Amino acid sequence: IYHHMQVCNMKILESQTTEKDKTLDLSVDLSPMEIVQKLINNELEVSEIKINKRRTKRGACYFCYKLQTKYLRHLIKFHSKEPEVKHVISLNKGSKERHLAIQAIRRKGNFVYNKNILGYNKDLMIFNRSPDSKRKCKNFLPCEHCFGFFTKDYLFKHSYKCQFNTTSEEIKKQELKRMSEKKIKRDINHYSSSLLTCTDEEAESFVHFKSLLKNNKITALAKNDELIMRYGALLYEGKKGVKSAVRERIPQKMRSLARLVIRINIIDKNISNLSESLKPQHLKTIMKAALNLCSA
Repeated sequence: IYHHMQVCNMKILESQTTEKDKTLDLSVDLSPMEIVQKLINNELEVSEIKINKRRTKRGACYFCYKLQTKYLRHLIKFHSKEPEVKHVISLNKGSKERHLAIQAIRRKGNFVYNKNILGYNKDLMIFNRSPDSKRKCKNFLPCEHCFGFFTKDYLFKHSYKCQFNTTSEEIKKQELKRMSEKKIKRDINHYSSSLLTCTDEEAESFVHFKSLLKNNKITALAKNDELIMRYGALLYEGKKGVKSAVRERIPQKMRSLARLVIRINIIDKNISNLSESLKPQHLKTIMKAALNLCSA
């Protein structure tokens, strides 16, 4: 009884007093035994109960996809042989590096879990910030760096200050100079939406594939191009069983496509990504850009 009354506003009715009902903080003024005794004697009346809606935040395990409240304990107990978990265990307790490593595993698990649950029950999706009643699940998209889910309005701001965004400040400034903020927001939202429309195999491959990409101007352009990223993820999926040296050549192919897009954009300013350039009317533009790139 006391447990429920700690989150309630209650009015006390004293039979021997004529004072108006007053709100009482039970956790301060009355002990558990006093509350029970007053209820038995009908000296205490519950006028309104405000349920505590705060829930324990759960995360989806990246390795078994089960929802967990004691996330780190679960990882150490059941998945201690996984390389990512071994890395977490090796770090000092309470350190920032350990916290980020745990968050990286947690958010990747939530991303794949949300991807799988999206078509069945959107109410079960896991968000980094719980939506209020005015927010709909369709207004949330995953961050390309940490895979956490944020609102479309906040995603641009989060993406630039995300702790897992390893892009240098210089490249960020160059990107802001090259494109307007509105266009960057649109590209980020469009690209994040594509992560939800890809297959489960592509989504899981993309999580591993992101770690291969280095940070420079060409790669930044490739990462903002939906078609180039999906091309890279598909190549990575096909090379899963081969040596890591072969997989590390995949970003080189992606950068080659990004350079081609840059050449195309120089010829025709209206073409800003690879998918637009593949329209039949732009065939001559692509051929000219490819020749310029080869002769450079």
